[in-house]
Amino acid sequence: LAAHRARMESGCGRCVLASTTGFTADAIRAAEWVDPPVRLITGRQLSSIAGRLHPATDADIAAHARRRKSPYTRARILALAFSGVKTRRYLLCAFLLLMMYLVSGSVAALIFMLVSFVLAILCHWHNRQNFKL
Repeated sequence: LAAHRARMESGCGRCVLASTTGFTADAIRAAEWVDPPVRLITGRQLSSIAGRLHPATDADIAAHARRRKSPYTRARILALAFSGVKTRRYLLCAFLLLMMYLVSGSVAALIFMLVSFVLAILCHWHNRQNFKL
């Protein structure tokens, strides 16, 4: 988040954050959530860019970040769909669609209620897996 704030203050269009070790799951989720996303380069990626005999220049790192520029990566979509705050929203939608089904008898409401309930279960399961101690 500090890298994103620094990017905003400087007026730059992109932000690339490199670490010699790696990033926590919370840091990865925060980097994918901001718009435009902060590109994270781990130590392993940095060493593959740099190589053992040829150190990477700023241009090499920027070129690597541009190659991975896709704003709708699978990880970002999963982070948005399964964020922790969405579990309650999915359950609320499922409850309201169940009420709509009971009142109107609409099969579409029943199908969407089941989809919302499955999304709530998947969201809960995904967040439980990410935050184990």
